[in-house]
Order: sequence, then structure tokens, then C-alpha cells
Amino acid sequence: MVEIDCEIRYEWFWNIHKPGQLLFEIGRLHEQNGPVIRIGVNELHINSPSYFQEVTKVNSRFYKEPTFYRGISFPSASIGLVDPNAHRIRRQVLNPLFTASRVQTIAPRLQSKIQHLCDKFDEAASNDAPVNLYAAFKSLTMDIISEMIFGESFHVMDSAAFQHPHLDALHDAVKKAWIFRTFPKLGWLSLNLPDAVSSTLFPVPIIEFGKVCRKRIDAYLEHRSKPDQKIRSEILEQLLDPNAARGHKVPNAYDLNEEALTLLTAGNDTTANAMIIGAYLICTHPTVLARLVNELQTAFPEGSDSITFDKVKHLPYLTAVLREVLRCSNPLPGRLPRVVPPEGASIDGIDLAPGVIVHTSAYLLNRHPSVWGPDSGEFDPDRWLIEQPQALDKYMTSFYKGARQCLGMNLAWCELYLLMATMFLRYDVETKDKDMAWTDHLLMLITIKQKSQQNFRVSFGQAAALPYVFERAVNDTTALAPSQSDVHSQLGPQLSPGASIYFPNSAQFANATSRWSSYAEPQIAVVVEPATAKDVATTVSYANKHGIPFLAVNKGHGSTSTLGAVKNGIEIHIRALNQVDINPNGMSASVGGGSYNQEIIDATWSKGKASASGSCACVGVMGAALGGGLGRYQGYYGLLADNIIDADLVLASGETITVSDKSHSDLFWGLRGAGHNFGIVTRFTIKVYDYPVRDWYFAQFVYTHDKLEALVTQVNKMMNNGTQRKELMNYFIYAWNPAISATEPIIVFTIYYIGTKEEAAPYTKPYFDLSPAFHNDSTVPYPALASATGLGDEDFSCAHGYNRLQYPVGLLTYNVSNTRAVYDLYKQQTTAVPALNLSTVVFEGYSLEGVKAVDPASTAYPHREDNILASILAVYAPDPSLDNTAISWARQVRDLMHKGQPGRQLNAYVNYAFGDETQEEVYGYEPWRLDRLRGLKRKYDPQGKFNFYEPIKV
Repeated sequence: MVEIDCEIRYEWFWNIHKPGQLLFEIGRLHEQNGPVIRIGVNELHINSPSYFQEVTKVNSRFYKEPTFYRGISFPSASIGLVDPNAHRIRRQVLNPLFTASRVQTIAPRLQSKIQHLCDKFDEAASNDAPVNLYAAFKSLTMDIISEMIFGESFHVMDSAAFQHPHLDALHDAVKKAWIFRTFPKLGWLSLNLPDAVSSTLFPVPIIEFGKVCRKRIDAYLEHRSKPDQKIRSEILEQLLDPNAARGHKVPNAYDLNEEALTLLTAGNDTTANAMIIGAYLICTHPTVLARLVNELQTAFPEGSDSITFDKVKHLPYLTAVLREVLRCSNPLPGRLPRVVPPEGASIDGIDLAPGVIVHTSAYLLNRHPSVWGPDSGEFDPDRWLIEQPQALDKYMTSFYKGARQCLGMNLAWCELYLLMATMFLRYDVETKDKDMAWTDHLLMLITIKQKSQQNFRVSFGQAAALPYVFERAVNDTTALAPSQSDVHSQLGPQLSPGASIYFPNSAQFANATSRWSSYAEPQIAVVVEPATAKDVATTVSYANKHGIPFLAVNKGHGSTSTLGAVKNGIEIHIRALNQVDINPNGMSASVGGGSYNQEIIDATWSKGKASASGSCACVGVMGAALGGGLGRYQGYYGLLADNIIDADLVLASGETITVSDKSHSDLFWGLRGAGHNFGIVTRFTIKVYDYPVRDWYFAQFVYTHDKLEALVTQVNKMMNNGTQRKELMNYFIYAWNPAISATEPIIVFTIYYIGTKEEAAPYTKPYFDLSPAFHNDSTVPYPALASATGLGDEDFSCAHGYNRLQYPVGLLTYNVSNTRAVYDLYKQQTTAVPALNLSTVVFEGYSLEGVKAVDPASTAYPHREDNILASILAVYAPDPSLDNTAISWARQVRDLMHKGQPGRQLNAYVNYAFGDETQEEVYGYEPWRLDRLRGLKRKYDPQGKFNFYEPIKV
């Protein structure tokens, strides 16, 4: 039997089971038992300002407790150096970069970073986009400290919504700090095992982040001596200078990386936490806010652009406010243990034996009533407006004291002065939330506790208005992220044994929330992976009870920008509901709501059957069917929606019903074409058919732009105003391929034929006669067709992680001169902005015989008269600075294509819609059609629970 030390059990309970709560339990014990309590066999916790002065005085012989720091830090980094002499040398190396005079010289650089942050706020305001102030401040401090360390910042502020994996990695490391403190050997193992083993045993983001930093350091070391090297890191150069201090040994790349990671953590989390707590405290104390703004307006009548560090640091009330913020924020609130030296010590009349481990906590000391008075728990900047505030300063523990005082204290002060002055002078800041909670994870983790439906908000005093700091939902309130413990304890027992719940920073969560388009992604707080349809209904009911938005997801292929309205939501990841069973009559199949195109193609084909399905292998079947569902077999069988016989649907209330033409027929009508608005399909029955032929023929051609007019003319002839043979379909795209042309986009044309090469020859010959630059043709079994033509699950067309902005338009025929104008516009923009050269213009020409054979009034799908589906797909690596450019250009291309059909109204296929189209463009212009959809919305989703995908407005 393995025994677990009682100290470990106690710490595990209060810091891991009750996350970060040991500090507060210790405070309660001090209230009961006085300034000294025992927290371990050889460990004391002392809550005494005079003891703290003794421990931190110059030349104090109290040294760091090695086991603790091995559990939370890197052994070769300045914080982890236990040996006082080694630490002294390292501090002598780094100190010149963080002196008050040095910080004064770099203050303009910090101000420019803050201005960039304000520009992002202004941009968000102009787009009516939510801003997470906590993430924004962490982005700011990360960009500042990363630039100081590597000579070039991580550009975190430029990431979408200030969300960046580097911040997630550090946040995860902070949350896990007490695990490695409680079990220090785990920390040692995670740092010393080979990468492949460590990543498997300890799948934590900080390890991957460490690899990113190591690559930067290796690259810097490789290029630093080259004459064309433009990037210069003052910190790395100082560490690499053998003469930086007497006794200094130049660290190797491994040790440089440990120091870099330590400085990144210390320079990011601590200051950002002080900023966010400071902003919260100031705007929840209206008198403080008014006095502060008055002082700033008096000092800088020309506005925030005139702020300088040299002037702002002399403002008395701002200084008092920031001192009080630092007292209350405690970025390092918890225990930092020291060991009593060999000669022992006596403090406050208490004799301490050599080797005893003694702890103090900044959180408790900064609130000790003997120093700060009976109102020590209150935020009161006036306590600093005394003749000698330095008398209180000596008791401030926020930056620690003595030889181990925070290296970056002057930098942090400069950041706080400039950020707080700029923010409260430039913007009107207010909040209606009155409570904040935090937990001790060595670095502060902060939670805003929602006591009402009003959230901490920030608004501009200028014309624009910054929406909400902690993000808002469509109904003008934002659900806070559900507590992990609450979800586990409340929802978990209600789910079936096969169901799973995933939280952020797990691989399963990352996989489940990964999306085809990263633009305007839903913000998910927890993923529930149901094993049964009942699990789906249970999750919906739970979400409703607790006021949490929810979103059903299969393959994450939806790209409409309206999905971004999901804030702190539950993702119901239905992929596990993916069964496909051919029914005994051989005329239908029962299909799980989590199946996708390739799965249903494989399952039906293996039984000698075919069904309607989408063309792209990776798209969810029902997700496509809810909007109509175009595909290669539609000439034979119609749309996916036309082939649904019935569906099991979880409604907004959590009730489960079956819809068909005989049961809830009104909703069955709306489900087929506007179904995203009404419920979650957990299972459906679809028609299946004996497949017409086993193998399909396809031919792909690559043409240079001079063949465009001839190609389009021939395609018009083949399609014959939407009456092309049901065996025929085609699509073509504009794209870049430098292997063929580095100066002109190419045209890739693909033709499919349900039959043999010989049968297809009369239709493909004209395209061979156009002398393509390249061609490829083959006959393959239908299940292999998507992969053979670049639309398979592993192809770029299905890849996740890119921004993909799509604008569709329905056409009747090709306007030859218009297709040339669209080509020229495509070339112009992708040449001017090379980051957009992954974008494509797509023209899809399916056979329409089966589609037009269906009565347009029989389903909610409104665009049966369209013969061609054209769209612009703007694709680029996530970069917020490109978003407005991409949107503007994509709209321009869409509008230009639409102008090629004079007199036609714009039809926008809902599955491709961007999210800014009108209701009529998406759901049809007939008044009766929209009236019927709005009636269904009022009946089945009156509270708008399914308002996240192209919502019907009632």
C-alpha cells in the first residue's frame, strides 16, 4: 500500500480539489490562532509584517526552500535559483535592463504598444464587436515582454479577439502550478524527460510553448552574428555577454529558454492581473473614478495622445490609486517559503529552529490590520495621500522585498501608469457588476461573479462605444463560463455512461471545437459529447436551466459569421451519433445526426446503394440538408433535403419529437431549407437507391486566363440554361498555382460524368480541344471520387485553422464578360494582398433535373430556379488586420457576379451565407414563405435558443 503524506493530502484538498483555496483557509486559521500556525511537520506560516521585514532585509540569510521552487519554476532561471550567490550574479546581469532610468528610455515604445491596443479597441467598437479586456491586457503585456526578450514580439494583440495559444499556455501553466508544487517530481519529470515522452505523459500547453520559445532562441543564436541580422534582443545579448557580471557563466540554449519562459510568465501575468483588477476596482468606485478622470483631464487637456511617462508618474492621485491597486491585486498572493538559516532566528518573541520552513503570503500581509487599519479589506487610495507614503511602502509585499524583489518592478510601474492613464482618459469606463473573486494559483486567477444580468462593461466617451469587457450574447447579456465543477457534478450524472465532457486546454476539447473557418468562431466554454439522443436533450435542458447558450456541432464546417454570437456556450458535439444502417426494405437508411458525407457514401455504396449527399467529403450530412444540400446525385434524386423521410429533433425546450410529412408536418417543411433555426437532429431517415453505375468518370483541366471566354461559352452551351443531362455536372475555380504561372491566376475546370469515359467523350472533347496547360482524368468508384478531385477529408478544401469568408450568389447562366471582370478583380486583389492568394472564386454547375422536379413550395428551400451556384471564398491565415480587407473584397466580388444577371434579385444559399445578407436573400422573397418561417420560429423557438446560424428574425 502506498501512503500519501498528510501534508500532501491537506494541500491537495485545498489547492487542487478546492482550486487555489489554501491561502484563504490559512487566513481563516490565523484569525483563530494568531500570527504563527503550523501547516506541515516542519513548516510554519507566519502572518507578521515585522517577520517579513526580517526575512527580506539586506543580506538576510533566510534562503529559498528548494523543493517548493523546483515544483513551480525552472532550476536555471533567476526565480528558480536557490543558491543566493548564483542568484546575485544573475541579477547583476539582468538588472541594467530594468532600472528606472532604462525603463524611462523605453517608455515611448510601451506607449506605442498601448496605442496599438487602443486602436484595436476602436476597431472593435466600429464593428460592434465584443472585447475581452482581460485577454486584451494579457496580450499587451505579452507583446511588451516578448519583444524585450526576443527582439520581436509575438504580436498577440493582432490575434482575433485577443485569443492566442501562447496566452492559453501560460494560463494553463498557472492553473497547474499547485499540482507541480504538491507533487514536485511531476514538474521535474515534465521538464527532464525526452520531448516525445513528456508530451505524452504531460500534455500541457506550456511544454509546446517552451518549444516555440526554444525555436526562437535557436534562430536568434544562429543569426545573431550575421551582418544582415536586424532583430536584436537586449536581454539575450546581456545573458550571452561573458563580461556582464563577475562570475557570470553564459547559459546554453536550454538555460536561455528556461530564463525566457520565466521572464515571459513574470512579465505577462503579474502586470496584466494588476491591470484588470485595477480597472475593475476603479470603475466600481465612482468617487475614485471621477477624481482620477478629473486629474487626468487637468494634466492632459489635449487628450490621451499627449500622455508621457515622465509627466504621468508625477500625478499624485493616479500614483495613490496605483499603489492601492497593487496592494489589493497581489499578482503573487500565495506562499513563498524560506528556510531558517543554520544559526536559527527569533522573531516576535518566537524562536525558530534551523531548517524550519517558514511561509508568508502577500495577500494576507497586504491586508494586515496592524499596518493597513481596520478597513484593510477596502479599496481606498486616500490611505496613500499622506505626507510620507514611503512609510507604508515598506510594508507592501506585491513586488516582494530585498535581494529577491521583482526584477521587472520599474517596468510594471511604467506599464500601469501609461495604460491606466490612457484608458481612463480616453474612454468612459463603467461597470454594473459588483463582485469579483479570485483564486491563488501562485499567479492570480480572476473571475467576475455575475450577480445579475448586467455584466462588467466598458463604454467610450467618444463617438464609438466598446461593447462589453467580458463579452455579450445576442440578447445583450453574456453568460459567464459555466463552472467545470458545476458541470461535472450537475450535468455529468444525468448523462449516459458513454457520454463525455471536455474543458479547455484538453486535446479532446481542441479537436471538438476546431473549425473549418476560424473567423467569428463560437466561443465555447465546455464540450459535451453525447452518446445517445437522450444526452442531447438532457444537455439542452441543463443549458436552459442555467442560462447557458448551446450549439450543436458535427464537423465544424459552418462558416457564417453569426456563429460568433455564441459566448461561453456549451458545444453539443454530436459526432458520436454517426451510425448508418440500411433499413430492411432497402429503400431507406437510418442515419445518425453526427454522420458526414464520406461516411454515408461508404455505408450505402458497400450495400450497392446510393443516396443524395454533399460533394465535399468532410461536411456533415444533416448540416448540409438543413439548408438544402447540393450534391453530385441531385440530377437523379434532388437535394439532400428532398430525400429526408423523417427526423428525430430536440427542440429548444429540450423536448424530443419526430417530424415528417405526417407528424409536425409544418416543422418538417421548415426543417428542410431553414432547419438550423428549429432544433438538433439526432437521427433521420433518408431515401436510398440502387446506384446507377459503380464507377464515375471525371476529367480535370487547368487553363491559362486567355482561355476563359472560350471555356465559359462552352460551359453555357453544355448546361443549356439548367437542362444539362442528369449524368453531367461541373465546376470551375479561379486560383493561384505558381508552378503553372507566377503572374496570373489559373482556371481549374472539373467535369463529372455518371458513366464511362467513352460515354462522357462527347461532352469532354470540347474541353480537351481548348488545349489545357494540364489535364487529368480517371474512372474511379464513387466513394473515391471526392479524394480524387481534391475534395477529400485530407485535402486543403477540408483543412481547419484558416479564416474562410464565403459570399454566395445564385445565377441562371454565365455572363461571359462578367466572368472576365470577376477574374480581373480576383487577380487585382490577390496580387495586391498576397496573404489572400489562397482564396478562390467557385462556380458550381450541378445537374438540376431532380431538383426542379420538386414543387418549390414543398420545402423551405427557396432557390430552385438557380442554375449555378457562384461564390467567393476568401481564405487566409487568421490575421485580424486582414479581416476588413477580406470582407470588403469578398462583398465586391459577390456584388460584381450578381451584376452579371441584370434584373435578378440576389439569392444567397444559406449554407454558404456570410451572415450580413437580408432575410429575403437567404430565405426567399415570397412573402408567404417568410411569414410561414417566422410563424414556425415563434411557435418552436420563441426564446431564440437556435439564433446562432442565420437566424430568422421575428
